[in-house]
Amino acid sequence: MKFRSHILTIVLTASPAQGALVVVSGYVYATTAESQPQPTSLLGGVLSDVGNVKLTDGVLGTGNWQDGKNVGFRNIGGDSGNPQPRVTFDLGLLHTVSTVDIWTVIAFNAGNESASISSSVDGVTFSSPVTVDPIIWTGGFANANLERGSIDVSSLPDGRFYRVDIFDPAEWVMINEIQFDGTAVVPEPSAAILLGLGALVLGRRRRV
Repeated sequence: MKFRSHILTIVLTASPAQGALVVVSGYVYATTAESQPQPTSLLGGVLSDVGNVKLTDGVLGTGNWQDGKNVGFRNIGGDSGNPQPRVTFDLGLLHTVSTVDIWTVIAFNAGNESASISSSVDGVTFSSPVTVDPIIWTGGFANANLERGSIDVSSLPDGRFYRVDIFDPAEWVMINEIQFDGTAVVPEPSAAILLGLGALVLGRRRRV
């Protein structure tokens, strides 16, 4: 009587998916005055962001800053040097992000805007930032009065939270949308799961 063990080798791999637009779980504004969306009464435009939804709702405006799609931020009393605004985005899961796109209204750009973006696993400790100064804006979109600044953040460590600081020395800046392009990080199976799978495979024997 002879027993033959059949050993099956299992290789578990996670193929990275192509980068795609990330659905953001939510975001919060910093408490500084420059990070507060301006109220609806200012200048007649609907600039507030009730419920913190406008920046990631996937809806691009017409390019008219009064179309209700933009969120307005103001350097009240002159440029303080604080971000205008600082917004922390929660992607829900750990992600590898390749680019962050900032959409704005062309009429408010002077070519001297800058951005600083960092990542975090826990929302408390953030990485060293990627800084772009100035933001390079591009146009030519269907919404002719909008411009987009695409910022390469592929050098940042993976994160669930991404903090976006925008600096504009002018009095006003209008942000229409902020988009993240990337992929969710698939966690590797634990050693215990791998050992368990191996034991199941090795435990199967066939009598010859």
